[in-house]
Amino acid sequence: MSRRLGSLVAAALVVSAFELWRRERTPAAAQNAAPVASARIIGRITAAEDSRPIADVNVRVTIIGPPQIRQAVSTDADGRFEVAHLPAGSYVVDARKDGFVSPTDALALPDRVTRRVVLGNGQVSDVNLLLSHGAVIAGRIVDRRGRSIGSVRVQMLTKDLASGQFSVYTGHAGITDTAGEFRLNGLPSGRYYLCATSPPSGAHPALSEYATTCYNGTANVADAQAIILGRAETRDVRFVMQPAIRTATVSGTVVDANTRPVTQGRVLLTSRTALPPRLEAPIQSNGTFTVSGVLRGEYVLTALPSSPLEIPTSTYRPVLSVAAVTVTGSDVKSVVMEPVKAVTVSGRLIVPPQSAASLQTRFIRIGTVPMASPPLVAAPPPAAVVNPDRTFQFTTPALPMFIQVLGAGPLIEKAVRIGERDFIDTPVDFQPGHDVANVEVVMMESPALTATITVAGGGIPKEPFYLIVFPQDRNKWTEPFFHGRFAELSLDAGTTFAIRTLRPGQYYAVAVDRVDNRWRDADFLDSLRPSAVPFELREAEHKTLTLRLTTSP
Repeated sequence: MSRRLGSLVAAALVVSAFELWRRERTPAAAQNAAPVASARIIGRITAAEDSRPIADVNVRVTIIGPPQIRQAVSTDADGRFEVAHLPAGSYVVDARKDGFVSPTDALALPDRVTRRVVLGNGQVSDVNLLLSHGAVIAGRIVDRRGRSIGSVRVQMLTKDLASGQFSVYTGHAGITDTAGEFRLNGLPSGRYYLCATSPPSGAHPALSEYATTCYNGTANVADAQAIILGRAETRDVRFVMQPAIRTATVSGTVVDANTRPVTQGRVLLTSRTALPPRLEAPIQSNGTFTVSGVLRGEYVLTALPSSPLEIPTSTYRPVLSVAAVTVTGSDVKSVVMEPVKAVTVSGRLIVPPQSAASLQTRFIRIGTVPMASPPLVAAPPPAAVVNPDRTFQFTTPALPMFIQVLGAGPLIEKAVRIGERDFIDTPVDFQPGHDVANVEVVMMESPALTATITVAGGGIPKEPFYLIVFPQDRNKWTEPFFHGRFAELSLDAGTTFAIRTLRPGQYYAVAVDRVDNRWRDADFLDSLRPSAVPFELREAEHKTLTLRLTTSP
């Protein structure tokens, strides 16, 4: 045994000596070199409308997580591309070209313009993506005498019809040239509002005589005329900028939660309708402020102190001083900006007996959702505040709010009882200084909808599509809070999908090749009904439907 052990030791010494000799003669860079990056992504970009190859598309390959790797290439005349020398890992591939719908557009089908790829060492992945030609809005902006107006910023807005809230559609804006002309391209189909805004008077003094004007020639964003764009449609839009109108000042005092003046920082004035642009003014040492140049409209005032604020993420505390103001043309004075008081809400979850034993309360989150958009202050997202005995307590701003429960597995809200009243479909008007106790949130087992999607002639969809579920009751189409009433899913190619977020009720279900930002408009839902399948969901019911993929109207 000792002779064998000695042989092994001798052999080990020889190997160690050889390894030391090899390292001395091998450069340090080679010793520390990373594994060879030998994976590749190849593919082709074609047009969604006619499958023609698209040249000169910017294809980006980005690794998910460290190390930071991003490569960009362009497609050749046949729409093909290759990205080589990639290390193993997970990647996102996206494609974009001017005039086509961008992958950053919320309405683009993500699996058509982006793709996630997992690569091993030496592996080759074939990625084929579709780009859709975007719609175009082009036009000219003139004054009342028909003269061209240059250097005007042109923006697209969208509107949620249920809440009436406008939002700036980012990524699609332009500046008029010396002929007053502009062109916005690469737009998904949908409903838009077009507004023109003059730059600050200091940059272009001649433009200070014009007011923010929306198509078709109104200075009130709420009265703007909608522009409905079809797929790849080009619209010519011409309108007249309105002359500047009398502006007002908004002034007042900023106080903290203890009614003491806030002595530094700034006040932001933000329109509830996205335009006109935000204004701001400094807070004086005595806590006063004055915001000038305010147009007619509804606004939210928010005070931002000079030093950073610690805003909790799981509970609400009155930190930000705010106020809501309506400007009708005259100056608004003596506004008091103060934090919205906190209200403590407590109660108990009531669950079905068969679910009580298996319910994992530590995963359940409960909180509030604002009725108004945008709210004066944002409530924290629903938090894990449910105890093992299913009691809960949380704080919320003293504003009209809906109570919402998340993370309860197969359970959803059936009723939200405060006293003798059920607030399942209406907001609770929380008032300062009035905590709300003994709230009963009654849970039920949610229905389950399973949808099997087919295409004409049999078979399964080979391209991504949308599945839309909406109520049969038209009155529910315009409810601001539609949680549990609608389902709109962007789905990859496949056959069967399950939904457990719907409340009991009567619905329509339809699978379409694409939708746009009008998917909750009454006109669009009406156009879907002839091809939709009506059905009813009951509490805890498991429903199975077979849907035929149809072309979106």
